[in-house]
Amino acid sequence: MADKTVVLPIDDGGHLPPLPWLLRFLELHARTGTQRLQCARWPGANPILPELLSLAGIEGLVAPSPQRGWPRNWRWTAPSGARTQVFASAKGKGGGPDHAGLVPSKAEGQRSKALANLQRQCHLARYEDAAAVLSGGTGVAWNLLIASIDDPASPPPVVAGRQSHNEAVIHAWNPLALQRRCTVSVPATPGLAPWGLRDASGRSYPIQLAEGPLGRQFLSVVDLGPLECRRLEPIDDPVPGAHWEVSKKVLDNGRVRAEIDASGLIARLCIDGRFLPLSAPMPRPQIDGHTLIPTDSTISVLEDGPVRGRILVTMEHPAGVLSLTYSLYAEEELLRVGVSWRSEHGLELEHATAWRSGSAQVWWDGAGADVEQAASALHPTGRHLLDIRCLSIGAGGAQDAGLGIIGLRSPLDTTVQSGRVRVHCTDGTNYAIAAGDRRPDQWSLPLLALAAGEPGRGAFNAEASAAPFSLHGAENLVPVWIRRRGDGRTELTLIESTGKRGIAALAIPGLEKAPAVIDLAGRPLAELTRSGVTEPWELRYHAHQMFIVAW
Repeated sequence: MADKTVVLPIDDGGHLPPLPWLLRFLELHARTGTQRLQCARWPGANPILPELLSLAGIEGLVAPSPQRGWPRNWRWTAPSGARTQVFASAKGKGGGPDHAGLVPSKAEGQRSKALANLQRQCHLARYEDAAAVLSGGTGVAWNLLIASIDDPASPPPVVAGRQSHNEAVIHAWNPLALQRRCTVSVPATPGLAPWGLRDASGRSYPIQLAEGPLGRQFLSVVDLGPLECRRLEPIDDPVPGAHWEVSKKVLDNGRVRAEIDASGLIARLCIDGRFLPLSAPMPRPQIDGHTLIPTDSTISVLEDGPVRGRILVTMEHPAGVLSLTYSLYAEEELLRVGVSWRSEHGLELEHATAWRSGSAQVWWDGAGADVEQAASALHPTGRHLLDIRCLSIGAGGAQDAGLGIIGLRSPLDTTVQSGRVRVHCTDGTNYAIAAGDRRPDQWSLPLLALAAGEPGRGAFNAEASAAPFSLHGAENLVPVWIRRRGDGRTELTLIESTGKRGIAALAIPGLEKAPAVIDLAGRPLAELTRSGVTEPWELRYHAHQMFIVAW
């Protein structure tokens, strides 16, 4: 039998490519019959590997021992129960002890430029693949995107489109397979800004004239179904909005209230009536473990609603200039933090809580794990975690919301120790602070991270379209990707994020043939059933499962 071992791409800093890229990479090798993957070092985000390899039907992973005393061959189990074999060599045999969750890793370096560029390309790829589901197009040329990791100078397979101002009618599009409130923006038209927007059902939304990356833009928040594109018309009547309070000391949208001290740090943070358990103002800037004491701090109000409120804090220090932008959107339950750091020194932002014992719940794109965060002689400087999407500390309760940290456009590198979360920042880092303890009526933290990190798309020249499907009872399912397969079927990849099993209802108008759960190679694993021809399809899932539905 020919050797079919394929090398898993991991950069020198121990970072894996983005999850969408990994899915297509493993799909390619699952189709060619690859049996084993090989990696020269252990990546920081390694808990996602057992689930992915199992979904691809790949036998196992050839990898070096993660630390001294580790067995040569062993079995690795994902939280969902998916299992893969780890071999010490390409000719190694199976067996050995079982291990679950995070594998020790020495990865601590920064993300390579090639992977940072790939992360940006995957954001554009989401829009193109989602649009292909509506238009019947081919979507992203994933073979080119997979090859681009070896040749970063090659032409990008995904190109962002340009907006035009040919029409006065605005269209808002949701690129996620998720019913949600979307933040949408379009370039501002000449003349006076309207008071609001109205859709075909008569519902009105407030609008705000704001400064965007390319100039003035209209900003609004619109309720949209999965992949729905809705036509919005400008109106000249005032529209009720959130209850805003914005000043140099307070940023409040009615759900989140941040109280800011004289230095520009958040002294108290309350979300939906519950306070976060802070033991010191946050985010406290640090350089090499030492708190940065600014020589001068200025606080400015940039925007005060009705769609977005923003406060800019600028701290000057001999080591560099730090700018923190706190942002709230209407009716949103998280506080966004934008970081601008102009210095040659590395920056960390510390978030100190009263929860100094227990575990931190950590989620990467594709899997989660509990990580011990109490003071330990084995980890005197804390647990360094690469490429996390979100994490939470604190059990929560009636008055205590716990602490949640979310990576928005890109994953975060963090250190967790004794109730303190330090976010490793570069110029342009964006993350959010949310309640770590989630109530039953709230989205899970990974689902909130997906929705917050992918805004809606606004356009003038578009066509309105209804949501092509609906998914009910799926509040704990994260729709990580949707696309159109080469055979014309729609493919939806989902991950269960709360550790619970359940049944979701998938309604697809006009579909007669039963949807199927498939593996990465497209092979059917099970067909969905329903109780009647007019009833939705029953989608059964179990805890922490990653699965693909095609129809």
